[in-house]
Amino acid sequence: MKALVTGATGFVGGALSRRLLDEGHEVIATGRDLMRGAALAAAGARFEAADLRDGARIGALCQGVEVIFHVGARASPWGRRADFEADNVEGTRHVLDGAEAHGVPRLVHVSSPSVIFAHRDVAEADEDTPYPRVPANEYARSKQIAEALVLARRPSAAIIRPRAVFGPGDTALFPRLLRVLALGRLRIIGDGQNVVDLTYIDNVIDALLSAGARPEAAGIFHITNGAPTALWALIAQLAARLDLPIPTRRVPYRLAYTVAGILEALHGAFAPDKEPALTRYSASVLARSVTLSIARARQQLDYAPRVSIEEGVERFFTWWQAEGSP
Repeated sequence: MKALVTGATGFVGGALSRRLLDEGHEVIATGRDLMRGAALAAAGARFEAADLRDGARIGALCQGVEVIFHVGARASPWGRRADFEADNVEGTRHVLDGAEAHGVPRLVHVSSPSVIFAHRDVAEADEDTPYPRVPANEYARSKQIAEALVLARRPSAAIIRPRAVFGPGDTALFPRLLRVLALGRLRIIGDGQNVVDLTYIDNVIDALLSAGARPEAAGIFHITNGAPTALWALIAQLAARLDLPIPTRRVPYRLAYTVAGILEALHGAFAPDKEPALTRYSASVLARSVTLSIARARQQLDYAPRVSIEEGVERFFTWWQAEGSP
């Protein structure tokens, strides 16, 4: 199989590219990080430095490939709407244009469960859950629009929504938590009893590869470990394992959400390029229970999480202590 992977210099795109290479496939890997691109090239990929905003460049890279894994995106709880639209909406449009122009048989688009998050508890939500009237943040808004584009223009595509991906190579989820823990500033928001779905990186890659190989699998698929986890117990485990302060002080959710809203307003007015110390989305993610149904992925993708949360956390610790921590 000849595959194009956008966002290949990111966490998920990089892991996917390496697995494809390990399984003997030909990989065209795109991204903006030249150092990580060089590492992929050394592993056997054809690395092409490319920006999703460059429609001509993305279109040309689609020529001759059998499957496109569109992983690349701007993913952040904070940022300018124009930047999210340029990267996530127009970038997806460019991929769709290239796939159409060159007759690429298969498209797998990576989205996010944040598209259905509305700052409330979510219990076993399936893929038919409607978008909220107001998106959770600009990232979620852009991914909603990108999903709609894919569904309208490429009904045969698979849209994968992995939830809270972690593991060796993680640059966002656990590392963000560990940085705040190291400063001793993390507070338990809400009652601390919320449970969440997480997904180990290898399980996400299994789902992506299955979607790429099954042209009959169309539509949206939630991907998690299928094992809801007590969030604050996990955070305490991370802190204890790395000898960092364990959060014990609590902040009521409504207070945290209000303060985050004030911080967002101030940053939006005076420092729009600097992420606030707390956003409303982050406050909600830390306080709300979020679990998703993976029944559709089990049925249509034959998805079965191979690596448990416990084993995944151990693998993350091993990697972090060896080379991940700054």
